Amino acid sequence: MIFRLFVCLLVTSALFFASAAETKQAKKATCRFAKEYSCKDFQSAYNVDQYLKNVIHWESKFAQPGVGYDPASGYTYDGHPLNYQTGELYGEPHTFSASSKESIHMAIVALALDGNVLALQYVGGRDSLIKLLTLKMKGYSQFNQDYPGFGCYTPWVGFNQTAGTFVPMADWMNRVPGLDNGEWFWSLFAIADMLEEQSKADASLTSLAAQYRGVVNCQISAAKTIFYRGDGVVSDVVSIVDNKAAPTPENYFVQPTTGRLNDPYEGETMTQILYLLSDFATEEERQLLWDQKRAMLQSVEYEIPLSKARNALLSDPALEKLLKEQGNTITVQRGFWFSTHEQWKALLLPYVNNPDLVDVHRLFYNAEKARVWDAAVNQQPGLLASINDVTNGSQDIPDYASACGVAEIAFQPIARRDIMTPYGAFGLFLFDQPNALCWYNNMLQGPRMQSAFGSTEAINRNGTEISPLTTWDSKQTTVLAMLGGIGRLTQRALKKIPDETYGDKYQRFVHIVKSEYGRVFPSDSIKGDHIPLVPPQNGIPQDQLSDWDLKC
Repeated sequence: MIFRLFVCLLVTSALFFASAAETKQAKKATCRFAKEYSCKDFQSAYNVDQYLKNVIHWESKFAQPGVGYDPASGYTYDGHPLNYQTGELYGEPHTFSASSKESIHMAIVALALDGNVLALQYVGGRDSLIKLLTLKMKGYSQFNQDYPGFGCYTPWVGFNQTAGTFVPMADWMNRVPGLDNGEWFWSLFAIADMLEEQSKADASLTSLAAQYRGVVNCQISAAKTIFYRGDGVVSDVVSIVDNKAAPTPENYFVQPTTGRLNDPYEGETMTQILYLLSDFATEEERQLLWDQKRAMLQSVEYEIPLSKARNALLSDPALEKLLKEQGNTITVQRGFWFSTHEQWKALLLPYVNNPDLVDVHRLFYNAEKARVWDAAVNQQPGLLASINDVTNGSQDIPDYASACGVAEIAFQPIARRDIMTPYGAFGLFLFDQPNALCWYNNMLQGPRMQSAFGSTEAINRNGTEISPLTTWDSKQTTVLAMLGGIGRLTQRALKKIPDETYGDKYQRFVHIVKSEYGRVFPSDSIKGDHIPLVPPQNGIPQDQLSDWDLKC
C-alpha cells in the first residue's frame, strides 16, 4: 500500500512540470548539453535515457588515468583542477586521496561488473573493466605488502611516481580513518562476491576473485582489532604503533582527541562491518554498537511555510489547499548539517528501495523532499552540500565549506547557503529521477558548470563565482546515484553469509536497521507522504560570469 502511495506521489509531483514533455531527437552529445533540456523534458523516459548517456559519456572523461586516478596503481586521485578562464585541465591532479574516493569508483565498477549498461559505458566496456580491476588489485596488494599495519585499509595517501605505488601521506603514516574505509569496504565486498560468482563460469577470473576476497577477508579480520574500543565505541581515527607490523591489539591506540563514529550518517558504514561481520562474545555486546549511536538518531520536522509572503509556491491553489488541509510538516532524521553527503550510506547498503524497510525508505525520501522544498521556498536555484568553496577567479580554492545545509533540521549551525553543488541532488536520484534531473540540470545550466570532464565542483547562487575543480565527491557520487547505487549488490552478497541468530547477514541488517529506526520513527509518526517534490523556482543568473568557449 505504501509503495502504491509513492507511485501516486511521483505522478502528483510531475504536475509541477509543464505537462507534455517533447522527445529530444538523438544527436551527437556536446559537453555543454544542459541548456538543451528543461524540467518538462524529463517526463519522457527517452529523454531521461539520452540525458543519462550524455552524463556518463562526459563524466567518464574524468575517470581516466592521469585525471581521476593514478595510472600506475589504479588508486583514485582526489580530483583535478580546472583552468578558471578556459575550463581545460589546469596544472597537476590532486595527488592525494582517501578510501572514500576509492569507494565511489569501485561502486561504479561493481555495477559494471554486474552488467549495468551505463556503468559499462563509463568504464569503457568489459575488457577495460577487468584490466582496471587487475590494476587496482596490483596497487592494493603492494600497499598491503608494504604496510601490513593498516589491516588492508588505507589512510590518506599520496603517490610515489617513481615506484608506481600509493603511500601514506606524511601526517597519515601511522593513522587510519574509520569512516572512509567503511565506505570503501562495501564496494569491495560487492565486487568480491560477483567475481566469485562469475569465476564459476569464467575460469580466467578465479585468481582475481581470490585476491579480492582476500582483501575483503583481511579487512573483516582487522576491523574490530583496529577500530573497536570496547563498550560499543568505534573510533573515527586510530593511531598505529608500527605500520609494518601485522594487526594485533597492542599495535593500535587512540589519542585523547580522537572522536567516535557514533553518527547515523556515512560513519555507519564502519559500524555495519563490525555489527554484521565481526565476532562478538554476546549479542548484548554487539548491540552496544547501536546503543552508542542512539543520541544522534533524532526525529525532527521540517515545516513548509504557509504564508504566501514567505512561500511563493502557495500561489498554486491546489498546493496551498493540500498543505493547509493535510499538513505542511515533513518528518526527517536530523542531519549534522543536513548536507547531502550524509546520505552516502544509502548508496552502498540496502536502506532504500527495499520492501523490507518501507518506513526507512519513507524517511530517507522525506529528507529529499525537505531538501528541495527548502531550496524552492528560499529561491535557491540549486541544492546544498559540503563542498570546496568558490573563488573570485583565483585557481586557489580558499577552503572547504563543510557547514552547508538546512539549519532548521540540523545539529550544527549553517555557515554558508550561497554555494550550490550538483552532487546536492544525489540523494534525490535514489527516489525520483525526473525530479532529480530537474534540479541537477538547473545547476549544470549555470555558467562554467560543464566542461569536457563533466560537471564542475560548485557555483554560487548569484552565478558570479565557481569552484574550478573536479572531484570524486562532487561528481561521481551523483553518477553512482543515477545508476541506483549498489544496495542491491551488497544485499545479495549479505544473503549468502549464514547468521546463527537471523538466518543470514542480510536479515541481521534488516533487523538492526528496522529496530533502531523504529525506536525513533514509529510508522504512524512519519509525516509528509502526501507532500510532493517541487522543482527549482528560478535559475542561476547567466549574465554575471562569461561561459567557457569550449570545443567539445
